[in-house]
Amino acid sequence: MSFEDLRIRPRSVEINGREYLLEYDFSAYALLEELAGASVFALRDRIFNNTITLKELLIIFYCALLKHQADFDISTLKELPRVGAVLRENLESIYAAFFEPLLPPEIENRLEMR
Repeated sequence: MSFEDLRIRPRSVEINGREYLLEYDFSAYALLEELAGASVFALRDRIFNNTITLKELLIIFYCALLKHQADFDISTLKELPRVGAVLRENLESIYAAFFEPLLPPEIENRLEMR
């Protein structure tokens, strides 16, 4: 996979009435692996197997936020009174930001044709 292979489309989410963009690139994936202590593909498998932890989901969300909001502090998420609800309400966007760049171009092309 090369940088040209990544098809990146930022996803929009709302937290406390403010819009944020989620986007993954190689730097975000590398940080995710560092913070989660697991490979991107191990985390992908945990999502598919419904064994992802809330902490890992929070880290996936956080890493997706950093490209467009470089100064975003993870404590902002951890201190939200409704953090579980925010994650649940934005789960589709979180997962789309995480998964789409990992899709091989031939699969991505087939999805776009639908």
